[in-house]
Amino acid sequence: LASGVGLLGAWADFEQESAASWANYDSQPASLLFEKAGVSDRLFEEMVSPLLHVLPMCPAYDCSAAAALSCFHVFALQSRGAFDVRWCRGSISSLIFGPWQMQLADRGVAFRGGTKVSSIEKKDTNFTINLD
Repeated sequence: LASGVGLLGAWADFEQESAASWANYDSQPASLLFEKAGVSDRLFEEMVSPLLHVLPMCPAYDCSAAAALSCFHVFALQSRGAFDVRWCRGSISSLIFGPWQMQLADRGVAFRGGTKVSSIEKKDTNFTINLD
């Protein structure tokens, strides 16, 4: 958590209601802000990245610094107690998605990485998934 201290300057400088502040921070990706602030890889992976995926619903490279700061402002200052957040102790892939994928595979679900679902059709209780 100590590596997050570097964000305090930007957070204090960012004015939620100021168009000039938004213009200033909107011009850079959030990933650059975190890098400049010295946020550690661990803090980024365990806290910052999950928050960005939930709040503005995008990864740090696709989110402006202004949007990230605004979301953190709302999360930390305006909505304290409104979120029941539980952080996964370990890799989400190995603890959640891996076991889920194995359960689905045991039920006959086939996984095809790198493909896009174009449509899902339901007939009675059967589903057909069409891929691009």
